Amino acid sequence: MDGVRKDMEDFKDCFLESEPMENNIEDNWNSLKNAVFKAMDNNVPTKQLSTWQHVPWMTTTIKRLIKKKKRQWNKAKRTQTEEDWETFRKLRKEVKAEMKKSHEKYVGRILDNSLKETPKKFWSYISSLKKDTNGIPTLKTDNGPAIDSKMKANGLNEQYQSVFTSHIPKETTNCYPPMPNIMFTTEGIEKLLRELNPAKASGPDLIPIRILKEAAQQIAPVLQVIFTQSYQTGNLPQDWLSANVVAIFKKGNRNVPANYRPVTAV
Repeated sequence: MDGVRKDMEDFKDCFLESEPMENNIEDNWNSLKNAVFKAMDNNVPTKQLSTWQHVPWMTTTIKRLIKKKKRQWNKAKRTQTEEDWETFRKLRKEVKAEMKKSHEKYVGRILDNSLKETPKKFWSYISSLKKDTNGIPTLKTDNGPAIDSKMKANGLNEQYQSVFTSHIPKETTNCYPPMPNIMFTTEGIEKLLRELNPAKASGPDLIPIRILKEAAQQIAPVLQVIFTQSYQTGNLPQDWLSANVVAIFKKGNRNVPANYRPVTAV
């Protein structure tokens, strides 16, 4: 995290020296967001995770073959010889054959024991084959059945828009004194950033909570400018107007969009 803090420290100094209040709030927010992503690219190692490594029919032999295939692919890419590419293709074919054989063996074991010892395991496997990753079944919409994830999202969105109401208070004479101006302090913002839970997921801006927490001292002065600018102008960055919404089933028919409640995930 030291590298991230150093990069964000450099950005903070440049940002504060550039008279940011003369820019619009969207540009200032995007400058901060891009600086965070750049610091992450420069200092945070990445690792691609593969779900196939965790399937129950994956064996040690297959994992060794996959690593061998990967090494051969790197070699063939480096040498660009037909002999090395042919070896790679043979290994790829061997991996597919072993995966298929292991999968069939796994399913066969479940079928053999399902009625005697492990019926629960059998039905768990069957359910995993037909389970929708978003957990929502086919929905009945005005445009017909919503089958895939995009269609379901559109169907739920139409439902939520149809019942949305905007409550704007009418201007009335207030007998109470006006609220004093709000002051945003760097110290207060830094304190709030340090209290963030790094286990929480990122919002629509995709900035990891851990980065905000660990680089709070460097990020707080920039946010102080953006918060103050937002308060004075009445404008918000577009990211702050977005949210990740999850549809939570209430009760009744699961195929009816009206039976799902929209809940903001973060």
